[in-house]
Amino acid sequence: MKKVFDPEKFERDCAAVLTELIQRPSESTGATATAAPPEGAVAAYVEHVSAAHGIPCTSQTVGSGRANRLLRLPAPNRPRMLITAHMDTVGAGGMDAPFAGRLRDGRIHGRGACDDKGSLAVLLTLLPWLKALGEDLRYDLTIACTVAEEQTMAGAGALARATPGGWDLCLAMEPSGLRPITCHIGVYRARLVPHDGGIAACRALARDLEAVRAKVEADTHPALGRAQVTITVIEGSATTPHRVLVDARVLPHHSPAAIHRQVGAVAGDRARIIPLYTGLGIDEDPGQPMIRAFCRAIKDLGADVRPLAVPWPSECSLLRGRGPCLVWGPGNPRLAHQPNESIATSDLRRAGEILFAFLATAP
Repeated sequence: MKKVFDPEKFERDCAAVLTELIQRPSESTGATATAAPPEGAVAAYVEHVSAAHGIPCTSQTVGSGRANRLLRLPAPNRPRMLITAHMDTVGAGGMDAPFAGRLRDGRIHGRGACDDKGSLAVLLTLLPWLKALGEDLRYDLTIACTVAEEQTMAGAGALARATPGGWDLCLAMEPSGLRPITCHIGVYRARLVPHDGGIAACRALARDLEAVRAKVEADTHPALGRAQVTITVIEGSATTPHRVLVDARVLPHHSPAAIHRQVGAVAGDRARIIPLYTGLGIDEDPGQPMIRAFCRAIKDLGADVRPLAVPWPSECSLLRGRGPCLVWGPGNPRLAHQPNESIATSDLRRAGEILFAFLATAP
């Protein structure tokens, strides 16, 4: 098997692995969310596959009974590479047979098929090929199967804190149609609860927060356009307080911490601020050597190498700053979170070919 990659066998094996993953619900959001820890069944399968191929798998505690799974393929003195794929999905409400993993017309259907179990299946299916490379593995490789990406990206946060030395390339696998994503938005999201509990206080807060919105939205980015801030007053009930939700989709040069300070200055002593999620945008240089090398592998196998800028965040939001970051993976991002979510098995095959070629070839 050394240095030999069989695309047809990979496609068959990967389709089987993806079906197995889809049949293990791991919804972390929505009315149909899987019981905690939602990634448990998928994590157990990751451990099973890694053990079957003799590849070390360790748990990295994140909290609330949830833990990342880290697979190691060490190559001492080689460039360090981190690849992430998340184990959780959004809820499956409104889907037809979301956990069947049916194969129809060359596509596998089900919740998580492209976001993000397709990417996870590619990585798990690649394991025996990567192990067989032995000394020909060109990178000191860590594969991180993460938790809570669809909520707070707490898994990526734990990974960042535990890796102070960083890496030479971080590849966050998400559906991108196999095109490299070098630029995406950041996010600041918080809830404000007035101390006096009244709806009038909420409306006054929302009105005053318009100054923050105007300041943030004054900025633009050549690829992403204008920042966007949504301020929503949410009426409560007998058991739920009235509240204001601030949801800011910010640009790569924006600091969510600075926006939080601006929100705090407006709120003063009028309300309690509950941060829900913060993540930085990315704007990576496509000419960075490791990114350029990965893009060369994409191009050599006939995929579209033009870099994308997208209006959604990724785990790079929390992993940025410890080395160059790139977002890439199989599947159509427009199908993520949708009732008709699916992925072409040919996409899985091409993703496997590209990753194998890159990991087995010197930059």
